[in-house]
Amino acid sequence: MPVIKEQDLGELYSELDSLKVEKENLQAGFIDLKMKSTKIEKQNKRNIILLIIAAILLVGLFVFLYFNYEKN
Repeated sequence: MPVIKEQDLGELYSELDSLKVEKENLQAGFIDLKMKSTKIEKQNKRNIILLIIAAILLVGLFVFLYFNYEKN
């Protein structure tokens, strides 16, 4: 059965600790990116809804003006 030197074991533990910290940092960064992505998607949906409402109002205005012109 192979024996691991104490120095090698210490290096492995320190590397494991640094990898755990790096993993936590990557997870935090991923969560931040996901939140930004969700925020952008919400803004895009809001903009699309506003454009649709504006288009409906514009068409309604044209219809109103057309029928108002027809009366005269």
